[in-house]
Parts: sequence; C-alpha cells; structure tokens
Amino acid sequence: MREFGLEVESHITDVGNRFRRLIKAVSNKTDRDVVILIDEYDKGILETMDDQAALDAMSVVLRAFYSQPKSMSDYVHFCMITGVGRFPNYTLFSGPNNFTDISMNEYFAAICGITQDELEKYFPQGIEEIGERNKWSREETIEALRLKYDSYRFTKSREKVYNPFSLLNAFTHRELGDYWIKLGISKVFVKYLSNTDFDLLELRDLWVDQTRMEDIFRKDDNIPLLFQTGYLTIVDTRGTNLYRLAIPNGEVRSALVKQLGLPLYHGKLRAGKSLK
Repeated sequence: MREFGLEVESHITDVGNRFRRLIKAVSNKTDRDVVILIDEYDKGILETMDDQAALDAMSVVLRAFYSQPKSMSDYVHFCMITGVGRFPNYTLFSGPNNFTDISMNEYFAAICGITQDELEKYFPQGIEEIGERNKWSREETIEALRLKYDSYRFTKSREKVYNPFSLLNAFTHRELGDYWIKLGISKVFVKYLSNTDFDLLELRDLWVDQTRMEDIFRKDDNIPLLFQTGYLTIVDTRGTNLYRLAIPNGEVRSALVKQLGLPLYHGKLRAGKSLK
C-alpha cells in the first residue's frame, strides 16, 4: 500500500474502509480509473457454513467489502467478480446492485475454459508429449483429453470448454490425472452435501428449468449446488427455459466417487449401477 502513498494502519479493522482507501489511492497515483478483479468471492461463506455465528459475522464483513466498487464508481472503470454460486439469506451484493450476472449469458459461453479449437491450435506440444508417453496417435490423445476434461457447457450455446486448470496440469505432468479434485473442496462443503438426502441416480437423465439451476444453495435441493460448482453441466436444451444436466466428464465422475463418496450415501447406488 505504501507504493500508492498509503501507510498500513493496523487500527483500521473495517475492510470496507481499507478497500475504499486503496481504490482511491491507486486511481490518484496512476491518474487512471481502477480495474478490480476478484476470484472466489464466496470463499469466506463456504468456510463458515457450518458455524452460524461465524457465517453471520463473515457476511457482514464481506458485504461491507463488496459495496465499495459501487460507492467508489467515480474511480472504478471495470469490476469482475467470480465464485461458486449463490447462498441463502446472505445478500453480499445488496449494495452494488449495478453488477451484471453473466453466468448463463451466451456471449460469454467460453470465457471460463479452453475450447476445442483453442486446444488444438495453442497446445500442439502438450498433445504430442502426452501422446508419445502413452503411445497414442494425435487423434487418440485429443479424444482422451476430451473425455477426461471437456464438455463443460454453461449456456444455450453449444460451445463446450475444457477445465483449464486440469488441462494445463495434464500438459505440465504429461499425465491425465485428477487435478481438479486434488484442489479439494472445503470440509464444510462436503459436510453440507453429505448431510442431505441425495440420490446419485437422479443425475442420469435430469431435466430442470433455469430458475432451479440459478437458485440459492438449499439442503432440500442439491441440483443448484452441483451445477454451480461444476459437478453437473448442460448437455441439452428444450424450449426457452428447460435444460438437461449431466456429469460433464471423467474427472468429475471420479470426483463424485472418490472425493464426495456419493455412491455410499444412503445405500442408494447398488453394485452393478453405473454413471452414464
């Protein structure tokens, strides 16, 4: 902060006030409007979901923080905030009501991943190295990558994208590993899901409307949670507001089995059943 003429004042504990001062200082120092990029906006909520008192306190802190881009709009050129999804009773963005939700906007269908064309155009070396290690042809390697990491679809557009984190790790290690699930979701998140009544077989042919997909997390309906966190994706549409959801790829299927242990919940997935 000293780079922008601000002293670190430990007595200021209000994160909203600190953020506001930083925005103004950066703009004044550079003589430009500020661009704000925030990832995992909801991490504080996820980490406190099993502690009501901590959750209430966290929501107050975050609401003060996220209200600043609007209150400091004279100094802000652009602000983009990304995260997992929606939460009940905690309107973190009740202040900055001028944000635009692009989650299911077709114009941004490929913004959060790597398309098939981008894979083949920009990563020929990675494809070649994985192919050589496994004695696969180029076509076989691309198909293996597609089955493992592709098929995320967020809008009515038929554009699908690969998980960029997993794909880049596969190229780095020259191995088709389960990199996304190794990131780990919080113990609170796992506890939240495992304490609900959920049947894995429901995911085999699931049609839902857009309102349900965009709904807040609730223990009586896990579909919003699974879609917003990437365990389900759009595979088909019908009419103007109906979507068919399914598990996107092999890595996510592995996550459901290994990380969340869903086949064991309530004994509802018996031997001989499989995920399609």
